[in-house]
Amino acid sequence: AGTNEWVTIPSPPVAIMRNAICRLNDGTFFLGGGQETGGGVNGRWWIYDPTAQTYTERATSPAGAEFAKSCAAIGDVVVADGGVDNDIYEYSRSGNSWSIPGPLINDVQSMVVVGSLVYMLLDIGQLYSYNPATNTATALDTGVDATTSCRLVAESATHLIAFTVVGGVARTWRYTIATDSWDTG
Repeated sequence: AGTNEWVTIPSPPVAIMRNAICRLNDGTFFLGGGQETGGGVNGRWWIYDPTAQTYTERATSPAGAEFAKSCAAIGDVVVADGGVDNDIYEYSRSGNSWSIPGPLINDVQSMVVVGSLVYMLLDIGQLYSYNPATNTATALDTGVDATTSCRLVAESATHLIAFTVVGGVARTWRYTIATDSWDTG
């Protein structure tokens, strides 16, 4: 394929939608959760290797994480939202196992890793930082309006960008980690 072209890759073993996906530190991708296209929840997860173009099935998630819509990877650990039950789940790649580390964070819409923390944006506009090493979550500034749809990305080691849609209006927000503050773009 040439520059700026979409290419077809193999589909996952099960047709899924509204699922979680994140890039692992070795260049592979961890994906699963969400819904099967027939409407049922999906508790299956895979690692996709873009070089070999293969999917390797991993441990089935606990019942709550089967509807996960976001995840983020730090080293060997993948953090996934709880979908319908609002827990945070951790997947250990080396142990091929899931655990529930403890913090209850409701309605996570999107998450991203910066340094050793996972930043989670909720559908109510609340931002949290979560430290998987200590299993602690910290509520941060609530200045972003994200009541309908939101996605969070890391702009740099010091800033996050949130893309939101509220009442049909798209907005972009910039979060400064050092000052715990949002401003609109």
